[in-house]
Amino acid sequence: MFTYLYVIGAVAFGLVLIMQPIILGISAYVGNISRTGKALLWSSLYLSLILDLVHLIEGYDNTSFNPPLIFSIIYVILLISTILAVVNYLKKWIVLVVLIPDLLAYLTLLGDWFLQLTGSSAFGTITYAGGIVMPYFIIISGTTFIVYAIKSGINKKLLLPFLALSLLVGLIVYFNLIPGLGQMVGITFPYILGILGVRDWMPPLLFAVGLTGVGSAYLLYKKDPAISLSVLSLFSGALIFDSVDTTVYLLIPVSAISLLAILSSIQKKEAAFRQ
Repeated sequence: MFTYLYVIGAVAFGLVLIMQPIILGISAYVGNISRTGKALLWSSLYLSLILDLVHLIEGYDNTSFNPPLIFSIIYVILLISTILAVVNYLKKWIVLVVLIPDLLAYLTLLGDWFLQLTGSSAFGTITYAGGIVMPYFIIISGTTFIVYAIKSGINKKLLLPFLALSLLVGLIVYFNLIPGLGQMVGITFPYILGILGVRDWMPPLLFAVGLTGVGSAYLLYKKDPAISLSVLSLFSGALIFDSVDTTVYLLIPVSAISLLAILSSIQKKEAAFRQ
């Protein structure tokens, strides 16, 4: 089972690596965002390409490759600024709510880098606190989005299968009916997604919120394609954070809001055409 998962993950990683620069470039060029947002998107794209190029020259399998701390700090602050600028201009606040766990993940990285740079334990506290509250905010943000989708008019009956599957997996894990599934949901699932501070009781709930959130985003497509596809792209790799030397993980939230900008621009043009 895990062998197939790794193959799927490798293919997905490659596709995302290729698609992210394209999505950022299209969004910066035609997206319905402010000049500041576009400038930040272009800057994020250029720095990401430079980082990937240097990493490629050093060898993508070179795990010892790490950019200077100052570069890493500037890069992640730029990504955060890009996210906030684009979402603020589009006024799609529900996307920002869903992005809170990702912003906390950025914060844990910044805290760690500032700790290395300054030696001040205060920054270590930021990293620790960000990791501790992260799983709680995943639950809160995911639940908030599900409520938003339901209030937006998604078909509640079609959401029931996702809830039923979540309950089924929870029962299978609890009674250990499928050996190995408990480890996958309880250990592998949070670890691969980069979720810090997970308590013993959290994995089934995180799985349930995540699965129901994906279903809600899918069902929201007819009501609001921009938010639907943006959130789906975010959920597909939410909180998959490694180190800054692999931009795929760090760019997932920026790619999500870039997709939001592109689709919002298309929706705006279609609305103007109908009028």
